[in-house]
Amino acid sequence: LAAACGGSSSSSSGAAKLASGDVAVVGQTHITKSELDHQIQLQIAALNVKKQKVPAVGTSAYTSTIVQPTLTYLVTDAQVHNIATQLKVTVSSGDIQTAITKAIQQFYGGDKSKYDADLKRYHLTQADVNSNFELQLLEQKIETKVKNQVTVTTKDAQNYYNSHKSLYATAADSRTVDYVLLPSKTLADKALATLKSGKGFSAVATGAIDDSSLHEPFV
Repeated sequence: LAAACGGSSSSSSGAAKLASGDVAVVGQTHITKSELDHQIQLQIAALNVKKQKVPAVGTSAYTSTIVQPTLTYLVTDAQVHNIATQLKVTVSSGDIQTAITKAIQQFYGGDKSKYDADLKRYHLTQADVNSNFELQLLEQKIETKVKNQVTVTTKDAQNYYNSHKSLYATAADSRTVDYVLLPSKTLADKALATLKSGKGFSAVATGAIDDSSLHEPFV
């Protein structure tokens, strides 16, 4: 999805021009200053609820922790909607309501009054919640549709592994370990004493539930 979103950036040749009051343009989607301001206020409200310090307006901390992440969220939202349009993926109001109902059941035990109280605490409108759930559902549907369009064979997977073995290698030290699993502590203590006397694991394998003679030792 992230790779697909890259094709919908504001730098593409089909992007609309920045209009007065815009803070960004993604494809033909305009992100306005009022939308950014609204989302920033929601972010600040969330920090206040969590009793986290809000950086002073105009500081680099405010820009990096409040403004930029909020703008990124709005850009991502626009990109996802653009991709959904290209792939003819849609989410109905019924889909959104079903997802919200499930969330209320999961996080509030089905108590809508607690859900409504949280909306008030976080300064959220129902439209804000609907928008957030719509984004999540669109991302899920896009991912499902893209995955269904791609087939990976066993040969493809093997070829990928063969050409990327370095990604699966480890430089950590390792050792081969023999073991024996016995049905009681008494027998385990007896086996330990036998091993300490210098004998090998074959001498304590009788009666074992499992031991390394049955398969490869641990590495």
